[in-house]
Amino acid sequence: MIGRIAFEGNKKVKDEQLSAEIQSKPRGTLSRPMVQSDAQRIAEIYRRSGRYDVRVNPEIIEQPNNRVDLIFTITEGGKTGVKSDRVRRQRRLFVLSPRRTSSRRADPTC
Repeated sequence: MIGRIAFEGNKKVKDEQLSAEIQSKPRGTLSRPMVQSDAQRIAEIYRRSGRYDVRVNPEIIEQPNNRVDLIFTITEGGKTGVKSDRVRRQRRLFVLSPRRTSSRRADPTC
């Protein structure tokens, strides 16, 4: 059974938002596949805000009375984005060059 869930290293996203997005809950049953899914959900939250270099490391700490603490350690990384929101329209110029034709003509007698 999960005793508590904690988030460490998160500065840009609040604990409440992360708690609302994950499926693991305090006093719930521990499921390792669910923990991995929760780590991916947390990373996706950061990616949606432009932080693609995020790393989420779930850690399960055994406690007495058949309980565990679930700690998600988050390395946020830098924000990836566009420096300017100004969109420049590129003009493509198509230069038509005259066909190269041979100055020699085929000999009709051949």
